[in-house]
Amino acid sequence: PSTPLPPASADPAPAFDVARVESNGEAVIAGRAVANSSVELLVDGQVHDRTTADSSGAFVFVPKPLPPGKYDLTLRATAPDGKVMTYSTELPTE
Repeated sequence: PSTPLPPASADPAPAFDVARVESNGEAVIAGRAVANSSVELLVDGQVHDRTTADSSGAFVFVPKPLPPGKYDLTLRATAPDGKVMTYSTELPTE
């Protein structure tokens, strides 16, 4: 069973809830951002995928496979009002 997310604040920075990369490079990345914001997944500073957060701020990426290695992953969210927020983490893959 999944745990419910806490209520989103009025102006949250994007955040990872799940960042899973399998040994074959297939990935699932989920998180939250400002409701209805445009969210980009950057891998080592380059845009790897894009999606849109839903009305509660939740989003999911199932990006093209990543080769094995260690990556700096960044979420860049652009809110409907144009405000841009980012969050980064390092993710090793096998």
